[in-house]
Order: sequence, then C-alpha cells, then structure tokens
Amino acid sequence: MKIPSSLEWGLLVAATVLNGILAGGSLIKSVVELPARRIIGLPAMAAFHRAADLQTGFLIYPALGLGAPAVTIALGTTFALDRGVSTTAASFAYFAAALSAAHVFATTRAAPNLLILRSGIPEETVLGQVYRGFTQWQTVRAILQVATFLAVVLALASLLPAGQ
Repeated sequence: MKIPSSLEWGLLVAATVLNGILAGGSLIKSVVELPARRIIGLPAMAAFHRAADLQTGFLIYPALGLGAPAVTIALGTTFALDRGVSTTAASFAYFAAALSAAHVFATTRAAPNLLILRSGIPEETVLGQVYRGFTQWQTVRAILQVATFLAVVLALASLLPAGQ
C-alpha cells in the first residue's frame, strides 16, 4: 500500500473535521432543539428558528452543509483516481461520498419547511405541518451526517499505522 499524498491527507482531515462539526450540530438540532417545541410551543420555536437559523444560520448552515459534502466527494474522487490507496480507506471514502450526496438531497427536502418562516410565523396548524416535515427530513439528515462522519473517521483510522 502506498502512502496517501498530501492532498489526500488534507482532504481526509478536512472531511473529518467538517463532517464532525456537521454531525454534531445536526445531533444537537435533532436531539436538543426540536424536542423543545413540545415544551415551548410551535410559535416560540418558530420565533427561535427565525432569529437563529434564518439569520446567522442562513450563512453558516449552507457553507457547512455544502462544504462538508464537497470536500467528502472530492476525497472519494481523489481516492478513486489513486489506485494505490488502501482499498479499505477508499471503500470508506466512497461510502462517505455517497452518504454526503444523500445528505444534500435530504437537505433539499428539509430546508424548504423552515424557509417558510422567512415571511413570518404562520398559524399553529401550518406550523404543525412545517415542523412535521422538517423533523422527518432532519432525522434522515442527521442519520446520514453521523454515518458520513463515522465513514470518514474509519477511512482515516484505516490509514494510520497499527498501534497509533
């Protein structure tokens, strides 16, 4: 097995860091934030999302949500072009790239639900539909993002010398 190039190591480290941040943030949203709507109510949750996700989050989430998959897909592509890289690491990188593409698709289904809140907070009946749709796709997204992170970590781990 040949030693991965500096580009491959750089992409692998960047994919690990970015996907770790993305997976952690997604877990916080799914496990901490979204369940709070049952306690504080839908209008308060909508106000929170308008103030957070649709303000500062409107810049950070797309950058991270598209940046992590872009780096991960670049990693998979780089490993595909380098036939000398470890088969195990390459397999995990390909899997991570596929999971990243699926995460982007899930985001295209989740995001429009919350984007409705940009124009104001609708009545509770509509908010119920908004949060049902968002929660469903956010759950899928969180699973995909955590799985992507694990696949990238396993790719990295498979390239480290034994005992490190």
